[in-house]
Amino acid sequence: MSRISAKFEELRSKREGALIAFVTAGYPKPELMPQIVQTLTRHADIIELGIPFSDPIADGPTIQEAADRALKAGTTPETVLEIISQIRCTSEIPLVVLTYYNIVFKWGVDKFVRDFTAAGMDGIIIPDLPAEEASEVLGATRKYGADLILLVAPTTTPERLKRICDLSSGFLYVVSLLGVTGAREQLSESVKPLIA
Repeated sequence: MSRISAKFEELRSKREGALIAFVTAGYPKPELMPQIVQTLTRHADIIELGIPFSDPIADGPTIQEAADRALKAGTTPETVLEIISQIRCTSEIPLVVLTYYNIVFKWGVDKFVRDFTAAGMDGIIIPDLPAEEASEVLGATRKYGADLILLVAPTTTPERLKRICDLSSGFLYVVSLLGVTGAREQLSESVKPLIA
């Protein structure tokens, strides 16, 4: 059982939900990341580390700005790999990497999953990778023991939702609103059926 699945089992036994904290890796400075994550582990159940990318199409202005600053501070995927290794030396908290497919493709799918899992990654979210095109990543995550966390949206059909559930492991990433990430006044009513 993965660290992510074990955490959800633990929380389920206590009848609690999970707090998954997102942080852009390398923001504000790469060298501060172990401290930032250590602070987050006091309250979060799972940490999601976003690899900064120059064209984060699914992210709103706040995360775009954080990614831009992290890139300007010298954060690279290699830096994030080292950050994960440092975190794993002091914490067993489940770590999920959120990255865009371009980064995974450039690194090499098998090599990316192998290297990041060896460093301590427990799961991966690739927001611009549709489930229908995820077979190579799925194969690598199964090979190296990582969870592939796929996305569902309010517009996901029941048939597609079933396929995504069959492919995903760890948890599902429920996109609560159409459009980019960011603060909103309220959630769409259409997301309620996706949350059980």
